[in-house]
Parts: sequence; structure tokens; C-alpha cells
Amino acid sequence: MSLASGYYDYILAKIKRHIRENDLAYIKLDLAMANSAYVLDYSKKGDYKSEGKSYKDRESSYYAIYEKALQLFDDLHKEFPDLLVDCTYEVWGEYYINDYALIEHADYDWLTNYDDDPPVGPINIRQMAFDRGRAIPVATNLIGNQFMDSPYSKYTFLSLASVKPILVGDSRKLPQELKPWYLKWNTWFKMMDKKYQFTRFSYVSDIFQRPTMSNWDGTYKFNKEKQGGVLFFFRNGSVETSRTFPFPLAESASRYRLFSPEDGKDMGVFSGKELQGKGIRITIEKQFDARVLGIEKVH
Repeated sequence: MSLASGYYDYILAKIKRHIRENDLAYIKLDLAMANSAYVLDYSKKGDYKSEGKSYKDRESSYYAIYEKALQLFDDLHKEFPDLLVDCTYEVWGEYYINDYALIEHADYDWLTNYDDDPPVGPINIRQMAFDRGRAIPVATNLIGNQFMDSPYSKYTFLSLASVKPILVGDSRKLPQELKPWYLKWNTWFKMMDKKYQFTRFSYVSDIFQRPTMSNWDGTYKFNKEKQGGVLFFFRNGSVETSRTFPFPLAESASRYRLFSPEDGKDMGVFSGKELQGKGIRITIEKQFDARVLGIEKVH
């Protein structure tokens, strides 16, 4: 389906119609384009037929078609400013791919899928975020396919929440006890994101190790300008029930409140100097479990 042809106007009109008729807030585009993620022979990629199209040969088809893909995202945003557009790795043409051109024009890239049951799947997800988050904002990377009714629901959901929470499965089949649990966490995350835009940030360097099956890991999603955010800690297969993690993002002369959204209790108020020097002591009793804390500057 060459976007650098009359097909562009056809598919744009089709997508717009579905958005209007179904009042869509998010679309996931898996268009087959110039470069297939599933074809490894590069001689079989691109468009060999240039008749009626804006390029003269196969080689120039790549650039022309990708350029029109970016235009497609821009045209959709122009008409639907609040629409969230997911340009998947299938569209971009390679597994595990995301780059600055993509996120300049689309909102997300469904980067890959990990179908392994927990704890393997969630650890793989956090490994991907650890590696990619050094350069690409982690909130632009969507990673499937973990089920919301998994026996490790907390570990799975909080792993995804440390990246961008997107789960699969039939919500109508959720166990009754999980419904208020998801509602509570989603409500809290939305409130904290409105207050601190924590999803835009991810700090791991010199603080957390890359996730493995046997260690601890985490991420600080902390807005240094607003001095608040969400802190994620994960105990994997480690035999240690407690770890202390430095918090170098604090202002030395400021004071901070640490609190748990899970039980509503405060851990206390600490000076920035104390957090920098002594760090944050975290206890997680069970293996393959998580703890999430809120942090905010006390004014």
C-alpha cells in the first residue's frame, strides 16, 4: 500500500471516518509500508512499480513513502488535535525500532511484544525501557502483550506503569477484587501525572541496575522543575528483602514528603541532603514484587 500515490487520500479519508463515527481517542496503525519488519531480505523491500506514483524507482520509494507516513500522522493531528496516534514497529519497518522522526509526528510507537508470563515478560519490558530510555522518552514506547488478569497483576501492571501502562485482555472477565485495585492505581497515576507530568521522565543511571531475574531495579520518574513525581522499585529474584537507593535528584536545602499510594501512609519528611546522602530504604517482602512511592517537595 504505497502512501506516495492516490492511495494516500483514500486511506486518510477511511481513517478519519472511523475516528468520527466511533469517537476514537487512540488509533494503532499497522499499515503495510515500504519496509516490512517480517521480511529480512532487503531486495524484496520497497516498491518496484513507480507508475502513477511520486518516485521514479525502488530506491527512491523508501524516502517518498516514509515522508508520506509522517504527513499522514500530521494530517490526522491537524483535524483531531487530541487524537493519540500509535505508529507501530510494523509501520516503521523494524523490530524494536523507535526514533526522533517517529515521535516528532506520532505520539507512540508500539515497540514490541513480550508474551512471556510474569515474571519474565515484565522484566523484559523493563529491560527494554532501561536500554531505550537513555535516548527516547519511555512514555513514547508501548510494549505488549501482558494480560491484565494475570496472577502477577500487581507486578505486571506496575512494570508497565514505569514505562507506559497498556494491557491486553477482556476487562469484562476481570476478577471482582481486581477492578477496585486497577481503579485506585489508575486514579492515583492520573492525579500525579496531572500534578507532576511524571510520565515524561525516567532516571536510572548510577542509581539502578539493568533488570535481571535475580536483582533489584527501578526508575525515578521525577520532574526536577516541579520537584515531585513517582518512584518505582522492583525486587526480582533477589534474596535481599531490603535495599537502599540514593536519590541524587533532590535539592539539598529543600524538604520532601515520601508517601505510599497503596496504604495511604507517609514514610516521613526528609531533607534533600539526607536523601542524597543516606538514600531511600525500601523493603519488599516477596520476590517478584514492586513498591511505588510518591515524592513531593514540602513548601
